[in-house]
Amino acid sequence: MKQTGETSSNKRLPVTSEQLRFKAMLLKYPSLRPFWNFLTGECDTNTLRAQLTNLPFDEREMARFFVTVWQPGNELEFDIMQAMWKLGDEHWRVIEQWMSTIEQPEVSRRMMRSTHSQDVPVNHP
Repeated sequence: MKQTGETSSNKRLPVTSEQLRFKAMLLKYPSLRPFWNFLTGECDTNTLRAQLTNLPFDEREMARFFVTVWQPGNELEFDIMQAMWKLGDEHWRVIEQWMSTIEQPEVSRRMMRSTHSQDVPVNHP
């Protein structure tokens, strides 16, 4: 999501409402904040990946969620079903709130399919 930050001509690009919403979510997790650089629009996923095992379970899963929201793909293997069943309520609410306010609902459906498309039957009640 390299839409914010400085361009080669040193002009700051406008910050989108989605980026502001993301930053507000991330501010609830001070230990994860240093991995994001909002000036360059980048996340230091290599350092974050190396630190994952040092984080408590809830923060580790939220880090995976944030990276999945921030950039395409599922680089840190966020599992929406595991999050739903194992995260504490306050953490799950952050995900629920994001999913209820995203402008492109197909993103959340695509994310859910990518984590469990082979594990959950399509006709499962």
